[in-house]
Amino acid sequence: MQIAIIQNSQSSACDNKMTEALLRAGMEPIDYVLGQSDLALPSCQGYVVIEAEKQNHALLETLKREIEAGKPVLGIGLGARFLIESGLVPGLPDYRVGITLNDREPVLVDQCVYLRLSEDYQFNAFTQKLMPKDILCNPLSDNLGSFVIPPGLLYEMRIQGLTVFQYCTAQGEAIISDNIAAVSNKVGNVMAMLSHPEMGGYGDKIFHSMHDYIAEGHVQQVSPLHYFPRH
Repeated sequence: MQIAIIQNSQSSACDNKMTEALLRAGMEPIDYVLGQSDLALPSCQGYVVIEAEKQNHALLETLKREIEAGKPVLGIGLGARFLIESGLVPGLPDYRVGITLNDREPVLVDQCVYLRLSEDYQFNAFTQKLMPKDILCNPLSDNLGSFVIPPGLLYEMRIQGLTVFQYCTAQGEAIISDNIAAVSNKVGNVMAMLSHPEMGGYGDKIFHSMHDYIAEGHVQQVSPLHYFPRH
């Protein structure tokens, strides 16, 4: 099963670690460097976005088709920003943008953060192999800040388990403020994560979950997330 690694440049440390993580999970990584190839993005069984520009409309339209076909798309670090700013997460009608990122970081860049599944997490393409007791230690290698979500949208996302991961202490105790570490769409085949689970092997269960989701042939109709604004 082939997974496209989408990025702006090649041979980064993140790229190498991602390749290793996908191989450990039994998947075949396919490098796709934006702007350095005249070839269209190959049709793969899944996609990992490490970095991309919001203005890349060709990539966006391709990913929309693949998402609507039920294929998993994981955005990490700057790739998470692309999914958020393009409206792929949380997947509102017509892919309206509903989430932003602020400039305040929960920790220093390159410092490890601890995270675990949220209390009402969604059982989706990236969580099948994880248990609530699992604690991941992932580095933040990008200056991304934290999620900013309108109260009404946040309410609906929490009800449906779309705030999938939360920051915690090394002992698994939840951090009270700015604790959202990853968010997904309603169907659960798209997730934006600010930290890097491929670094150090702590997040291998995320990639093994992605493998099993593909292997089991999950194909769901992607329906938009609706909410009524609350002030």
